[in-house]
Amino acid sequence: MIEQILAAIDLRFIFLVFVGAFAGLIVGAMPGLSVTMATAILVSVTFTWAVNDAMALMMGVYVVGVFSGAISAILINIPGAPGSVATTLDGFPMTMKGQAKKALRVATFYSFFGTMFGLIMLALLAKPVTKIALQFSPMDYFLLALFGLTTVGSLTSKNFLKGLISAALGVIISLIGIDPIMGTPRFTFGSMRLQAGISLIAALIGLFGFSEILIQIGQRSLEPIAGKLGKEKVSFRELMRHIPLSIQASLIGTFIGALPGTGGPVAALIAYDQAKKTVRKPEVPFGEGAVEGIVASESANNACIGGALIPMLTLAVPGDAVTAVLLSAMYVHGLRPGPLLFTQTPDL
Repeated sequence: MIEQILAAIDLRFIFLVFVGAFAGLIVGAMPGLSVTMATAILVSVTFTWAVNDAMALMMGVYVVGVFSGAISAILINIPGAPGSVATTLDGFPMTMKGQAKKALRVATFYSFFGTMFGLIMLALLAKPVTKIALQFSPMDYFLLALFGLTTVGSLTSKNFLKGLISAALGVIISLIGIDPIMGTPRFTFGSMRLQAGISLIAALIGLFGFSEILIQIGQRSLEPIAGKLGKEKVSFRELMRHIPLSIQASLIGTFIGALPGTGGPVAALIAYDQAKKTVRKPEVPFGEGAVEGIVASESANNACIGGALIPMLTLAVPGDAVTAVLLSAMYVHGLRPGPLLFTQTPDL
């Protein structure tokens, strides 16, 4: 019986997924290195590989890379991935209280839960969700963007003016580059390098990473943050207590992931905002080390993986930057993503 099971398992495939997962763990946890960059490099590396081997490696990098961005977000207040921005709001305060180990365990558990939820939804609801996403008009995308900006009010309720200034600066930074409608340069000041716009990773490192470095340098006591990991244990019952909130956030992440051009950062922030509205009595106020904030953020940005794969596989329309790279990899290996993919290569 054991021999038959081992014969049915593709150990080579599992090994390549593990290698990709290990690489994604390193890339995602290091601020400045993006999962998109890693998968783009792998497209050229796996050019001559079999399609299953290439997909195994890239999916391992993709899934674990999205999760591991929470590691640096929690420990040093610098998001390793764009989708982990919301995790810094409560993850780092927990670290400063000596609860880093608890925060990491919660992030790991609910990242796994969100990923599995998104992939199950991919299997069950690919066609219905894709039909909904296809019905989104430019006005609907405008309203979604407007809704994202309105969340600034609830996320920065304690100091609304600072939040409004930050949101305005974010909009101004996003305007730099080529106008997508007129095709003319905006705020480039004659520089060719600015025509591509400001990289999201560069902006995150500059706005979150550099500011945190200055804060740490400015403190008189430079006690290492790693010394505050803590020894607090998290029971399985305590982890399971937040399953309803995780399901809510995972639903948001899956749906937003299926909308082309959105992705993990949007899903995580909206799920975080909804958690603030629906969780009536958190253990700690949001923004001061609430476990519920980590649960919502990590569930949503990881559920986005399955959601983003839905339009990519069924319509050949990428849901985010990483699935755009995966789409190109599938074309390189002779596949044609779209409705016929499920009939021509159901084994894949």
